[in-house]
Amino acid sequence: MQNFPPSSYGSLTTLLLPPLSVLDLGTGAGLWAISMADEFPRAEVIGIDLAPLQPRFELCDVNQGSIPYPDSYFDLIHARSMHTGISDYPRMIREIARLLRPGGLVLLVEPSLHPYVDGERLRLSTDATSSTSNAPNGGGGHPIEIGNADNWYSFWETYRACLTRLEIDITVPERIAEMLLSIGSFEDIIQRDGNIPVGFWPTGVSYA
Repeated sequence: MQNFPPSSYGSLTTLLLPPLSVLDLGTGAGLWAISMADEFPRAEVIGIDLAPLQPRFELCDVNQGSIPYPDSYFDLIHARSMHTGISDYPRMIREIARLLRPGGLVLLVEPSLHPYVDGERLRLSTDATSSTSNAPNGGGGHPIEIGNADNWYSFWETYRACLTRLEIDITVPERIAEMLLSIGSFEDIIQRDGNIPVGFWPTGVSYA
């Protein structure tokens, strides 16, 4: 998946003043954490994950309980594309609330497990009556058809079924704002929907 640098989320400099203490949950190859350290050279940036892909990142399984840092330690906590590996997402949010200092910022980015095309949910070509809501970018009408898309639709159906069997909550991406509000520790909750291209980009087609 494409890496989205810190600057793509908006101006963090207007919200947080250095020196910063930053935690990147599920850091993976560490691209976001490295970009953050480059953009804020005075910041302490810590990345944690199950595998030590970078020498200065730390091993931690978020599913196993508390993250080993003291209360109110971090100014900024970032997590992206984590929910498919998290058994209890609300517990992770509560742990983020514990770790975040008063006035701190959390960035949670989770892709929907339902494929959308032009803002509307993809459906089987034989399903002529289904409808959808809560589509990104305001798409709330009837799902649209794409030629030869049934296999792509079936892939996502199978993926969601497998995650459900593993007791992963597949509704997390659509309910993050609700979860943050229910914890009672967060203010000024902002939800933004966007599009992440998946698959091949049409040759010769330009989308503004």
